[in-house]
Amino acid sequence: MERISIKEFAQLRGFVQINKTIRTNVNTYPYVTFINAKNEAENVYFSIGGAEEIKAGQLFDKELASTFDIAMYQNEAGEERVKLCRKGGDRVSIEDLF
Repeated sequence: MERISIKEFAQLRGFVQINKTIRTNVNTYPYVTFINAKNEAENVYFSIGGAEEIKAGQLFDKELASTFDIAMYQNEAGEERVKLCRKGGDRVSIEDLF
């Protein structure tokens, strides 16, 4: 798993805007929409731990964004997953320990 800043993630993927309001899907999982210069969007969901205090309609402002990083990893099927995770969460990778 790789953790990078939201700014680094946006630059890496070519995103130039973020929808300023947090939305939820039909299962009530919260997400933020990132938008590139071609007006193509990607929804990035909050991790389970990161979503605990997040509400639909809440503003994703500078203060809130400063408490999150982007975690990028592959699931068991080899598919890329991207999540908004609280900085300094409950876990640390084995690589970071040694």
